[in-house]
Amino acid sequence: MGKLGDYNYPESGLQKTLERVTQAYNGLRDGISTENLAQLLDVTAKGGHFINMVAAMRMFNLVSGTGTLRTTELADRLVHPILGAEDERRAREEAWLNIDLIRRLHERFRGRIPARMEEFYAILRETTGAERAELENKGGKVRALYEEALSSLSLVSEAAGAPAATEAVEKPQEVAATMPLPADMMEFKFGSIYLRIPAEIAGQVIPLVIKYVESKKTTQQNTEEN
Repeated sequence: MGKLGDYNYPESGLQKTLERVTQAYNGLRDGISTENLAQLLDVTAKGGHFINMVAAMRMFNLVSGTGTLRTTELADRLVHPILGAEDERRAREEAWLNIDLIRRLHERFRGRIPARMEEFYAILRETTGAERAELENKGGKVRALYEEALSSLSLVSEAAGAPAATEAVEKPQEVAATMPLPADMMEFKFGSIYLRIPAEIAGQVIPLVIKYVESKKTTQQNTEEN
């Protein structure tokens, strides 16, 4: 496994690691020694390549155990995704977020990686405490891992909830003129209410907004009638 500053990272990404788990799945499912696992994967048990393979499996939480290795529930969900595409994506996201460095980078970037490597390295150094020489040697590898992870990671944390991810103001014309719409946001207007909502959670938020607007109109009508 690799190390950058205070953080470890896998030498291979999730897809490659999962391919190796799948290759040895029958043995891992029942429990297998590291020597027999190396034989199944056609590598040398005491070689650095195999050590890095197993380290990646552990870091993604695809295997557990010491002398005898077994697949985890997470590995089973990924090798045999019987609950559909969304559950498989969530399982992949969980696997990636088991890597502390990937989780920290995602908290910082939220999927928007700086185009300039200098800016990326500066943030990576701030996050990991790595020295310049380490960044030049390993920063590209870490960036590639995070880029691979992005296809499985949610751009907006579900735990954050809708209010924190939603912008509402009373003057939509002014906001529209001064704030360009980001690619991952959707724009809605309901009377005097103007919303910019991450596309990923729009389906959850919009029904609540409509319900609120209708309730507000009903209250206003009752007031006018009285």
